[in-house]
Amino acid sequence: MTETLSEKKRSHVKEKMSNYNTQLQKNLELKKRVELVESTSSKLAVQLVSQKKATKCNHEHLMDLAKTISTADSHVKATTTNRLKQIADQIKRLQQEATHILESAKRDKMLHQAACNIVKKPGQMYYLYEKDLDDKGEFTQAYFSIMSPEDWGTRMPHRYLGGYRLGYDMQFTEEKDIGKDQDTWDIIHNIYEKVTDVQQFAMEDGKVSVALDAFNVGDFSMAITDKM
Repeated sequence: MTETLSEKKRSHVKEKMSNYNTQLQKNLELKKRVELVESTSSKLAVQLVSQKKATKCNHEHLMDLAKTISTADSHVKATTTNRLKQIADQIKRLQQEATHILESAKRDKMLHQAACNIVKKPGQMYYLYEKDLDDKGEFTQAYFSIMSPEDWGTRMPHRYLGGYRLGYDMQFTEEKDIGKDQDTWDIIHNIYEKVTDVQQFAMEDGKVSVALDAFNVGDFSMAITDKM
């Protein structure tokens, strides 16, 4: 019984010493990270303070410095990784946007190459059809018309592929997507017509000046926000 208690005591002391050594090793590692200002061997003309006291640094002070450095490192790491994550998310969004832009450009290029006997004007609707050029249907031609399927009724001569509106940027918008931003475009068009009204032009010192008082950025932002 006495030997058992003695063994338990020795085991407890051994464990306590092991924990103490581990903590001591951690403290030493922290101390190694503290970089103090090096003292100079050159003497000053006037010794204002005691060099011995100024360079003296006890254990507690070193530990506080080490903990401050460790905390600062963790904060820097957290801040840096968060910013890198934001940049990574932005890159992904830009990649997706670039893909969408290229796909839209490819589609618009194909639509502009479709046959058309009229001059296409921005703001107008055009309807895409496809007709066979031979009896077997091996060769076809896509063409634009101002006639909608409703205009043809039951006499629609060729396959209907879709309706598109030509924008002022010469890009096409599919008929099903036209209504999504129509309110916003109406606001923009109204502002454009109002601000570029020729009646607001005036001559000052022989030069044309434009009065932009009619345009208010705050009103524009509020109008756009209300439509979102």
